[in-house]
Amino acid sequence: MNHRFYYRMNTVSRYILFFSLMSFLSCFYFGIQFISTINAEKAEILYPYDFMCVADKSDDKLFEKIKEKYHATLTEYPMVRVANADKTEHLEGRGEIIIQGQQIGISESTYYKLKKAVDPSYKKKSLNLDKNGKKVYVVHQQDRATKAQPVDWYYNKKTPTLHIGLPCEYCDYADHETTYDKKIVAGEEISSLTGCYSTPKCENLIVFSDEYFKKAQNEWKDIEALTGFKLERYKAMYGDDGEPYIIEGPTKLVFIQTNKKYIDQIDKELESKEERHKYIGNYDSTIKFHYLSKTAITDMKTERAVKSMICVYIIITLSILNWIMLYAMNEMEKKEKAEREKFLVSMGMDRKERKKMNKREWYIYWIVPTIILIISTILFMRDTMTARMYPDDIRKICELQEAVVIAVWIVINGIYFWIMNRKARRG
Repeated sequence: MNHRFYYRMNTVSRYILFFSLMSFLSCFYFGIQFISTINAEKAEILYPYDFMCVADKSDDKLFEKIKEKYHATLTEYPMVRVANADKTEHLEGRGEIIIQGQQIGISESTYYKLKKAVDPSYKKKSLNLDKNGKKVYVVHQQDRATKAQPVDWYYNKKTPTLHIGLPCEYCDYADHETTYDKKIVAGEEISSLTGCYSTPKCENLIVFSDEYFKKAQNEWKDIEALTGFKLERYKAMYGDDGEPYIIEGPTKLVFIQTNKKYIDQIDKELESKEERHKYIGNYDSTIKFHYLSKTAITDMKTERAVKSMICVYIIITLSILNWIMLYAMNEMEKKEKAEREKFLVSMGMDRKERKKMNKREWYIYWIVPTIILIISTILFMRDTMTARMYPDDIRKICELQEAVVIAVWIVINGIYFWIMNRKARRG
């Protein structure tokens, strides 16, 4: 009791922190997820082809058969598999293995063709790539509802650690002799040129200059596929005891467009070859030889619906929790405030002054969290819109809807605080 002022300040600051956190989670963290989901592109727009296949030279006969039997239109582009050092967001603990991501490496010329195919009005611009392959351009293939993320989680967003070829299972990234090099992201965009397949962490496009891409197509010949060492380095380490494992991996992107009545049949044909394309075993089940747009569209729509429902449910739950905590706080302080009221009456403070003082004490739990909510939302909203590279029109819509969410939250909470304040005064 001798330190009542100290403990009172602690209690007030903790309540303010709690109400501020509930407001931020409800209005921004889950609110922006809901808003971005309802403003996302139509799923069908993100898939310009019926199938995408990450194939190699041995599949030529299969594609020729599909083309003749099902009257399908096939489009091919050269590619190389690009592995990034880390596809997981969390830090691995002792004994955990870092899972590498698998991306699609293409040339600058191929990028322009893919861009022109989905947007005929696109005008060619320089990507500022170099002939040594040090600079890359990244196309994050994801929709607006997906959070912004780097192509590689290992070290730095602007300098991803990339390797030309399939993931090297026993590679030590700390060894500078491996073929995992830090690249510089010269530019990036968020769009869908081939389709949003696998997960947002894989099957993104890594664009190299035309000069370097030609070199990259032959790099597999000089790389031991398990350790990531150049053959010269591998032989120096293991001598005649080790037999280097050399594998090329996929070499081309094949897009298939066909009549809807043939889609299921073609899918079965491609599915039968899936096992043969596991170049390094079942390393990552999200990476496949072929991707079907019809399935991907259905999955995306389902995921969006579930995500929207979960966000709304959590926002409502947090709001109720916020109100329950406010009610509990009032009940816990009721006796203390009643005693203080008697004391203030005895001291001669008039009713108007007491009412003003109680109101000020009560509304601090509404005003301060509201100010914190508005300031934090402005800051995080700006950064989120920038990171997700939203176009100006979509950005304005999202910002307006977020402002509406915050306004509704403030008004509803204000009404509840007013009701609780009247209840507390009567008490």
